[in-house]
Amino acid sequence: MRVNGERGLRVAIRKQATANTVEVAKRVLAEVEAVNRAFPQLRVVPVINQGNFIERSIANVARSVLYGGALAVLVLLFFLRNLRSTLVISLAIPISVLATFVLLYFGGFTLNLMTLGGLA
Repeated sequence: MRVNGERGLRVAIRKQATANTVEVAKRVLAEVEAVNRAFPQLRVVPVINQGNFIERSIANVARSVLYGGALAVLVLLFFLRNLRSTLVISLAIPISVLATFVLLYFGGFTLNLMTLGGLA
């Protein structure tokens, strides 16, 4: 195959189903750097990294949660017109979400499409 216009060899690394994609990607990139230092005559170039996609997705979800939470508080305040009631509800929602993730953690569940679908 060609990589950056030069002849190259493609090696695909796949993780086990129970492994964390981001952690595996970080460890593979560390090994790539070590190989590039140890063998200067070779140049190993990562072409596709699923870990970056997952990290960006998590950052987008976190940002969306913050925007959505702020918007929900504003909507509650607009309709209830009571700061105290809005504050109580605004605190109850994140506490319940946090409790859900604590139960998922201690229950041994992972965040995958099934658990995220159930939470939605």
